[in-house]
Amino acid sequence: MKAITYNDFKKTGFNKIAGTKKPGRDFFEGVITAVLFRLIKFISLVAITMLLGVMVASAQVTLKEEGFERRRFASGLNRPEAVVPLSDSSVLVAERSGRIFLLNGSTRSDLGTINVPGMHIFYVPDHPATEGLKDLISVQGQPEVFLWSITTGSSQAIRWTVGRATITRKTGQPPTMQNEIIWQSEPQHWAQGSVPNFSGSRMAVDGADIIVAMGANSRVAGSGCIMRVSLSASHAPQLVSTGHRNPSGIVVKSGIIWEVEHGPRGGDELNIIVPGGDYGWPIVSKGNPDDENHNSFLRSRPGLIDPVLTWTPSIAPSDITEWQGKFYISSLKAGAILQLTMSGNTVVSQRRFLEFNKRIRDVRAGVNDHLLWILTDGPDAELFQIIKHPPF
Repeated sequence: MKAITYNDFKKTGFNKIAGTKKPGRDFFEGVITAVLFRLIKFISLVAITMLLGVMVASAQVTLKEEGFERRRFASGLNRPEAVVPLSDSSVLVAERSGRIFLLNGSTRSDLGTINVPGMHIFYVPDHPATEGLKDLISVQGQPEVFLWSITTGSSQAIRWTVGRATITRKTGQPPTMQNEIIWQSEPQHWAQGSVPNFSGSRMAVDGADIIVAMGANSRVAGSGCIMRVSLSASHAPQLVSTGHRNPSGIVVKSGIIWEVEHGPRGGDELNIIVPGGDYGWPIVSKGNPDDENHNSFLRSRPGLIDPVLTWTPSIAPSDITEWQGKFYISSLKAGAILQLTMSGNTVVSQRRFLEFNKRIRDVRAGVNDHLLWILTDGPDAELFQIIKHPPF
């Protein structure tokens, strides 16, 4: 009679073959081997689980060892676009609808909605580049004055508007806000039936001027540009650069304008803005065609300025700020804050500084150097503080 082996056991099970064949030595060795195999597998799974826990804990310890702490400051925000720090416990938050809130600790004050006379907020359902209030920034030395940008439209055209808001706060009374328009772009028209692009509208203050980014209207050459607008109307608006697709963040560092923008299916860019420069869109891009009706892009071309850094696959940058000597970029797609270490105008290294696993709409350095503010995206968004504890 043939002895039962472990392979027989695996195929039919012991209960079915017991009593029908005489178990041989190979069978018992097979059972022992199976038990040992399952025991080793169990121990390995436990070890891997413990190792993953250690890795996660190590990442958290590393963040703490670097002196950083994350705190939730506010929640329940409805599609916010920008945050402006006023102090360690007070910020302004701008929602896409044009509504401005003053958050002071646990107190939330509604300052009203910014409207542009003669134009209405033109809504394209489910379109990611829907218009609305796009940015809010502070003016150094004027703690109660803030600048806002908004894109509005009609069924035929859109335009970019920059304005100034003055906040009045009196003891015992709710704060109020007064608005005035500083500058408006010329209307950009599009063909009937096409979807307009309301991208851009991020801003930065450069001395007595505002740097304003305007997104490209489809593939119309020159429609995506960066403007310089005087806060005091001391000079006419100036065209700084062209060839931009979707500028999503601007920061001025030591007199140099840095900008991040979305590419088409990859090719997101970090640029140094040179006056008079052409950045290539829609001729040059490191990304891929965004629809099947267009040919591939050129990767570079004489006379057009190449980016300092590109990202493929796309990270979908939403803003950029400088904090403690490094650049921090918020990402809609990566769900993280990216940290860039610089040496002059060269990116030495980059890393995912902080994971959120959700879309990040804005990142701003605080009034004091130990705070970084991070704003998530969506109908139930949150605002976080990243605190840097001494030594800095």
